[in-house]
Amino acid sequence: MQKFSVRSQYLFLKSILQRGWLRRLVHIRRGLIFILMFLVSITLVKKYGFSIATVRGNSMSPTFNSGDIVVVAKWKRWPTAGDIVAIKHPEFDVVLIKRLIAKGPAKVFVEDSTLFTDSIPFQESNIHPPVWNRDLFYCEYSPVFVVAPDSYFVLGDNRCYSEDSRSLGSFQQKAIEGTIIMRVFSVEI
Repeated sequence: MQKFSVRSQYLFLKSILQRGWLRRLVHIRRGLIFILMFLVSITLVKKYGFSIATVRGNSMSPTFNSGDIVVVAKWKRWPTAGDIVAIKHPEFDVVLIKRLIAKGPAKVFVEDSTLFTDSIPFQESNIHPPVWNRDLFYCEYSPVFVVAPDSYFVLGDNRCYSEDSRSLGSFQQKAIEGTIIMRVFSVEI
């Protein structure tokens, strides 16, 4: 095994520095670290921060129209009544956008054209005018919906054309993708 003197090692490193190899390696290393940090940041934002969703269908009309693009805050997975949420469909690989009406345990029903959750009128300023058709609300469903503990009852704002908790049942916490915080683009003319 050949031993190098301190002087020969010094001269070797000096020649590398003079040629700029080490500086290039440092710049390459910094560039790779930046790219890695950027990719990790994008992954964390996408997984735990925000995502973009496109509204499909008219179940949330007039609040959102088909084709609108909205921002989903994934860190807001514990919504309150009245929030608009993105929820995984229980059977298909699609995300539904609906308004949260009640968190269980609760009872949801309509009486005299007013939506109630546990005998408290639900404020429906989002529906213009907030008029209910009792037959339309119930359809072939039960007149009183019982929301299981730790479950969520959601409805579309356009109740005539919405597939929601009336037909799909209550949704568990793990089905909630996040809360809609803003509309980015609207196709409204």
